[in-house]
Amino acid sequence: MAKTYDANYVALARLQDCRVVTLDARLRRGTSRLGIVVGPAEL
Repeated sequence: MAKTYDANYVALARLQDCRVVTLDARLRRGTSRLGIVVGPAEL
């Protein structure tokens, strides 16, 4: 289940047309279809 602050970060990234970098595997799985949430190794 996504946390409110996770949703805020993802929404802001979409509005700003940028990516979210995270170590949170749950967040990456939950937003994989968006293609904007990445891990540090993907930079």
